[in-house]
Order: sequence, then C-alpha cells, then structure tokens
Amino acid sequence: DLMTLTNGSILEIAATPTFLKNLIPGYAYHPPGPLDDDQVGRFYVPFPAVLGLDAKIKYHWDFTRGRLAGPVIHEAYPGHHLQITTANRSLSYIRRLQANTFMIEGWALYCEELMAEEGYGGPAQMRRVLEGVIFRAARVIVDVKLQIGEYSLAEAIDFMIDETGAPRDFIEKEVLRYAVEPAQPMSYIIGKREIMRLRDDARGEMGDAFTLKAFHDNLLSCGSIPLYLLRVCVISKS
Repeated sequence: DLMTLTNGSILEIAATPTFLKNLIPGYAYHPPGPLDDDQVGRFYVPFPAVLGLDAKIKYHWDFTRGRLAGPVIHEAYPGHHLQITTANRSLSYIRRLQANTFMIEGWALYCEELMAEEGYGGPAQMRRVLEGVIFRAARVIVDVKLQIGEYSLAEAIDFMIDETGAPRDFIEKEVLRYAVEPAQPMSYIIGKREIMRLRDDARGEMGDAFTLKAFHDNLLSCGSIPLYLLRVCVISKS
C-alpha cells in the first residue's frame, strides 16, 4: 500500500523483511536517502512467518481498535517520515546529510505525547504514551550499563522485562540492537526532553506571538542536526 503525504513524499506500508526481523521486532520505519529523487519511506509491519489464529486476532485488534495509532504517529506522520523527508529537502547539502539520532528519535517520541495532548486517541492514547515513556527510560539505563560492561545481554534482557513487562521474545531482539548501537536507545527520551525544553523557551521568548505550528515548522526546517545546533537554529528563527 502507498500513501502520499502532504509534503509530497510517499509512504509504503510493507511487511518487515525477513533479514531484519531479529533486530527489529516491532513496527519500524526505513527512510529514503537524503539525495534520492523519489522520497519513498517504508513503514514496516512485523507480521510473523506463519500468520496463525492468535496473530490474526492480535493484528485485527491492532488495526481496528486504535492500537496502531502510536506506531503510526512515531514512525510515519507526524513522526519519522515527515521529519526526515522534510530534512531531505533542505537547501543546505550539509544539513541534508545529517542524521543525528537524538533529533530523529526525539522528534518521533515528542510527537506521541504531542498528539495525545491535542486529544488524538482520547485517554487511552495518553496511557499508551506514558507506558512508552517508561519503556524509553528503561532503555537509557540498559544502554549505559551494556556499554560500560555492568550488564551482560542476559541481565539487560531481565531488567527490561522486569521494568516494562514486555514479552521476552520481543525484548531479546531489542537488546541485541542496543548492544550494537551505543547511545541510540537513550536518544529517544533525551531528544524529546530537549525539544520540549526548546519549545518552552521559545514560548517564553515569544509570548503571545508563539504558535505550535510556527515552532514545528522552524524545528523541522533545521534538519536532523545535533541538539545543541538545533537549539541555535530554532532560536535564530524565532
């Protein structure tokens, strides 16, 4: 399935490729390259190899009862797909090549709470957002302890299960990714917190002239740059 979004980019919805399933157990997004003429991103759905009755029931509930709202917000719109394809259209060649994960993941996680604050999905969506915050906070601890040698893979898996309640088979694949991508797991909540601080600072400076639309337009126009430079860019545009 293909969706054309408001910035002219295209989102393809597809099953997660087999070679990625052991590293990406959940919903995910694969962006277009910054220099690609066709800005086609892919939203991956993690269908199992054998779609048995239990899996059919799960995905039926996901697709019909709003449980897909969080992944779509985070991975597609207004999360990763909107942010990255907007960054890929920057007039600055250097900015188009930037891919700072603290900005990218921070923006997507920020969008989850933003949409809930704006009333999208009702009270259930805010509960899911708060559960997601707990999960991302646990990631920070595991990320650090894995990289400094205080946790083995087994200890990291047990910690994540105990703190989040997520299924073991899901967490085992998640932790494998954490082990090979230092600092990426902590980028979600750190990036989100910086964007929220930046929003508060911009609102404080602009007063009644502040609007969320203008703030978000300015933020996205800066590209996927490091958080310090993001602050300099946004404040200069405010």
